[in-house]
Amino acid sequence: MENSKMKGKKQGTKAVWAGQTELFYQGATQVPIVNSVTFGYDNVDDWFDVAIGKKEGHIYSRNTNPTVAVFEEKVRILENAEAATSFSTGMAGISNTFSAFLSQGDRVVSIKDTYGGTSIIFLEFLPKHGIEVTLCDTSNHEEIELEVKKGCKMLYLETPTNPTLKILDLKRLIKCAHEVGALVVVDNTFASPINQQPLELGADIVLHSATKYLRTFRCHGGVVCGAKI
Repeated sequence: MENSKMKGKKQGTKAVWAGQTELFYQGATQVPIVNSVTFGYDNVDDWFDVAIGKKEGHIYSRNTNPTVAVFEEKVRILENAEAATSFSTGMAGISNTFSAFLSQGDRVVSIKDTYGGTSIIFLEFLPKHGIEVTLCDTSNHEEIELEVKKGCKMLYLETPTNPTLKILDLKRLIKCAHEVGALVVVDNTFASPINQQPLELGADIVLHSATKYLRTFRCHGGVVCGAKI
């Protein structure tokens, strides 16, 4: 269904049809899995126009792929975002976010109940690169706000937390972070965009481990995947 037709549709409808703008090969109702690494064009000029972004298309599956493109557009629409990209795993998306936005000397404020893989990055990897990390009591919003007000480059939140299922007041904490100019990143894995849309509450970046709940959006079976919006 054309993306323009998604306006006003309920989340359940978007989860099924968003991102699917044309009929698939021989009328297939499921998004085909395109395994091709490269994509062919009738001439070099057409290939070049796609390569420089002048025309829509795909060049190399490491960058874009028809199957992945549908997934990314579906998540983008569900989260009401400007853009979305995907990763081989949720942790790849999380580590990419840190690498892209943090530099030596920066400070991150987060909570003690983040996903185990995220906690390892906070405790073992970021400090090695000269990035200060402060982990607060997840249930103590006053402590989180106090640490944020001391100054930070990023406030990283996860709610509900995995696996302790603790809940944070996103709107309150995001407001506090933006007052000091901090970037707010929210791991929305356990809520999914069906139950929570952090961008609508003011978050700057939303992350998903699609291995969890997103995989049920037209993926009938186990997958390992990540998304950043």
